[in-house]
Amino acid sequence: MRYLFFFFFIFCFITTSSAQDELLERFEKGMAAFEKGNFAKAERLFDKLLKEEPSYAAVYIWKGKCLQEFEEYQAAYEAISTACNLDPTEGTYWFELGFFKYTIAITNIKKPELCGDCGKFLLPEGNNLKAIDYYKSALKDYQKAAHLNPKHSETYYQMAITYAALSDLDNACLQLQRAVALKHSKASKYRLEICPN
Repeated sequence: MRYLFFFFFIFCFITTSSAQDELLERFEKGMAAFEKGNFAKAERLFDKLLKEEPSYAAVYIWKGKCLQEFEEYQAAYEAISTACNLDPTEGTYWFELGFFKYTIAITNIKKPELCGDCGKFLLPEGNNLKAIDYYKSALKDYQKAAHLNPKHSETYYQMAITYAALSDLDNACLQLQRAVALKHSKASKYRLEICPN
């Protein structure tokens, strides 16, 4: 009887491991399709994965990136937010949410005719769309990301860029100092450009 239980346990473990390996392999195929610019294929792969494993938080991030490429901003926001809700302790998900909001601000400024009301869903009812609101909201997500993953240099670099966009050079320089300390590849150059010391 002990052996039967042992073999059953091994069978379950192997089955679970191979199923997880298959999910990971399909996830990697979706990421590869995205990186090659085949966003439609990537989204299809991510959708199939989410039907099978709806709690796979990382897939929601990449699905959100696909939707952003299709300029489906509200759906992209919902996908990325879902990842944050599924795994609120994963700093990179909060970073991605902040970066999404920052990107909405840039799109709103540089291509208002394309953006239109692209980020209205982020703001309380009745508020006007202003890039400053997106930047401030992005900073909150970046700060949460930095708290959860204090060694992620890109978070500090993006916070610096966002503070600079808000004309808050003191905080931008402080974040650049942190990014430089973590050896971010672009932080030193940007720091020389905007910081007095």
